[in-house]
Amino acid sequence: MEELRSTEILDKEIISDAEKKAAKIALKAAEECARIEASVQSRVEEEVSKAEETLKLKLRNYERDLNASIPLEKSRFYISYIQESLLKNINQYLASVPEEKIISLLAKESRDINFEGLKVTAYVYGLDASKTEKALKETVKDSLQKVISTEFNKILYEESLLEVNKGIILISENNEIKCRFTLCQVVDGILDKYRAELADGLFGPKAE
Repeated sequence: MEELRSTEILDKEIISDAEKKAAKIALKAAEECARIEASVQSRVEEEVSKAEETLKLKLRNYERDLNASIPLEKSRFYISYIQESLLKNINQYLASVPEEKIISLLAKESRDINFEGLKVTAYVYGLDASKTEKALKETVKDSLQKVISTEFNKILYEESLLEVNKGIILISENNEIKCRFTLCQVVDGILDKYRAELADGLFGPKAE
């Protein structure tokens, strides 16, 4: 009987001791979990803070770049608008100019070229060939052999923003001389020289 009581007491002590150890382990586990949770929370907050600072920096840089580009874009838009408006008005004006006047203007440009002793072929586009031949005989004179109707950019390439292109290309038989006298060249020369005056005429002086 005494042995049974001793065994029972021993069992209770073992159980009590196990419970105490389990409680300590549980407490340590809870403390470790709390520590890990606090550490994770701290890392999360730190990363969020870094991300916010990075985003703020990117936004500041974007805002700075945007503010810097606005005047440039405004200037580009203004220049583009002026160019388009000038060309629109020039194209409208050219549509009303008599063909004979354009032929005379372009043919006169050839007077400064020395074709003496050469045979020259004239390639004409956008203009009446017979009328052009008559005008060229006054400038190129006996060097002119023939006048051939052609198309824009078929003989010599030329960039143009005009709606209708007209021109004369003169090529000597030995290919030593190749020159062109075109409406596009005339317009480019006018724009280069009088762009500011033309813009002021259309829109008034640009405000400073």
